[in-house]
Amino acid sequence: MKKTILTALFCCLLCIVSSAQNQRVKMPGNQMTVAQLFREVETQTGMSVDFDATKVDVSKSVSVPSGTVSIKDLADVLEKAGYSCVISGSHIVVGNKPPKQDSGVKGVVVDSKGEPIMGVGVIIKGTSTGTVTGLDGSFSIKAPADAILELASIGYKNKEVPVAGRGSINIILEEDLLFIEDAVVVGYGVQKKENLTGAVSVVTSKAIEKRSAANLGNILQGTVPGMTITSASGRPGQSVSLNIRGWNSINSGSPLV
Repeated sequence: MKKTILTALFCCLLCIVSSAQNQRVKMPGNQMTVAQLFREVETQTGMSVDFDATKVDVSKSVSVPSGTVSIKDLADVLEKAGYSCVISGSHIVVGNKPPKQDSGVKGVVVDSKGEPIMGVGVIIKGTSTGTVTGLDGSFSIKAPADAILELASIGYKNKEVPVAGRGSINIILEEDLLFIEDAVVVGYGVQKKENLTGAVSVVTSKAIEKRSAANLGNILQGTVPGMTITSASGRPGQSVSLNIRGWNSINSGSPLV
């Protein structure tokens, strides 16, 4: 008996809500303020629009479709304007939409062979929020459901990946073959060949493997053309000075060590 009564009350409530949503309001079909929209609804339907004046800007302009429009359609108009709209019996309660919460997005970045890539920069497009992949190519970042992730790493093509509401993303980066062919690794970074203005000399391990010295400066003595290595006292362990192409060269020939 109790279940029957509860079911009947629930059905009545659904009918009331459905009836309220389906009430029709005649609209001119142009821009109007929220206050004018509330007034038209209350005048034509007899329903009450309840809101907090400190949270709802009634002077805000909204675009309303023309003709006879249902209450539900008008509620959609308010939601598109950034307000929440709840229909309860003969009342329409309007308030601020709660802000979107950024959800956590996890992922793994690998190359075309499936090997994880460390040190890939992962940035939310249009922001300064970002992170870097770890040793296993994994990353974790808080991002909106509609965000776009920008990925960049030396030797790989940049890529944009939409989050699309996903909590886990596996990403494959393609190798940038042109970059690899044109890149030169120098002591302080990586440069393209076309931007490299100085000469590059390479000392292989074979050239120094049989040498024994107190420091790397002494080991490099005589291995690079144009580089002079001197020691102030000649004592073992004494620091050395390096000079490239003489004192009249750039920065007095002092290299960046």
